[in-house]
Amino acid sequence: MKHLLLFYFLILAFVLSTVTCDTPNLTFENIEEVFRSRELVLLNFHVDWCPYSRNLVPIFDNAANNINDQFLDRVAFLKVDGEEEPELLERFQVSKFPTIKVIRHGQVGKEYRGQRSVDGILKFVFDELVDSVKVVQDPKEFLNLDMTKRHIIGLFEENSLVHFENLKKVADTQKGNCVFKAGFGKTVQELNSRGQNVINFIPAKAISSQSEEIFTGNPKNFEELNKWVKEKCEPLLLEMTFENAEEIVERRIPLLILFHEREDFESIKKFYDIAQNELFEDKGKLLFTTVDFDIFAHGLRHTGKYTKNLPLFAIDSMKHLYFFPDDEDPFEEGMLKGFLEKFHSEKLHYEFHGGPTSKIQKKLKITKTGEIETREDNENKQSQEEAVSAPLESAFQKLAPSKMRYNFLQKDEL
Repeated sequence: MKHLLLFYFLILAFVLSTVTCDTPNLTFENIEEVFRSRELVLLNFHVDWCPYSRNLVPIFDNAANNINDQFLDRVAFLKVDGEEEPELLERFQVSKFPTIKVIRHGQVGKEYRGQRSVDGILKFVFDELVDSVKVVQDPKEFLNLDMTKRHIIGLFEENSLVHFENLKKVADTQKGNCVFKAGFGKTVQELNSRGQNVINFIPAKAISSQSEEIFTGNPKNFEELNKWVKEKCEPLLLEMTFENAEEIVERRIPLLILFHEREDFESIKKFYDIAQNELFEDKGKLLFTTVDFDIFAHGLRHTGKYTKNLPLFAIDSMKHLYFFPDDEDPFEEGMLKGFLEKFHSEKLHYEFHGGPTSKIQKKLKITKTGEIETREDNENKQSQEEAVSAPLESAFQKLAPSKMRYNFLQKDEL
């Protein structure tokens, strides 16, 4: 009998542990109030007709109910009914269900694309709440920075906690794009010749030609500081990895890609200079992207490209993949710009499907009977057949959001 009672108690404990309280719904009317009250907000956009949404809702609710008490006043889990709140779908540019948007200090940030489990969501939340600014005790650490990364450095007087707290809020919104460090008082005395609070931007000098810059605005003004940091930290060249490929491809913008060897920082720096000085007007029409060849080597070898071909440029239109000609120097002034102009004018696509060599040249032939007939030049015909062959398929289209995890508002999204 005791064993039977124990069994029932265990069953009851399990049932109670799995019961979750629904997370509240966000509406267009209460959105600003919620964003002001929490530093981290997770918005689960869902609809009842989507099976993936229905599967995620109880997981999302369970994660919300398992947040540690110490974080309750910092985090909010909210749901948005996509059919009831179309204005919020448009505001947050939601194109698929379910989508979990992440808001930091009222700023729309990344989308949660991790494991759809209670543990996965909780780990993401706890990682997000880790301090984004490292407080440095040894001044030498400011002199030995990783020059492949962008840095925001705060040099503060001992009593500058207000400035520091504001920098922490800004760092929360940009910590994926810059490394944030700060020092106080005697630690930074020798570095801070101005004798006052200084926030300095240190560029990734190994891979760009950006210049150092000191923030000249009011460090107590969050909007002003956040705007400046965003301008400095958001990369002109996006580094594509397996972790962020889905997010990049989902933008549905063509990619100008530099495939490079892992330690080839010189090629990345040259690409940055060209993108900044020659191609900046194309920003928004396409994404400037760098790819460590080793990461995607297996797929690229199917296109006949190997390490010996590096550095290698290509345009991925999300339908076709166009490689920069092997016999030309992409870093020569005007060459990448010309390559892009041919792409925008669809000349690249035209050339892949026949182009200027598509006309079959014919030669006259006099037969033994004296009649004149035409025949196709076999050599030209062969070259035409090669030219008419379809271009390579997109290298990254298959890395778009999986249709096994989402229902799309636009079925032809990619």
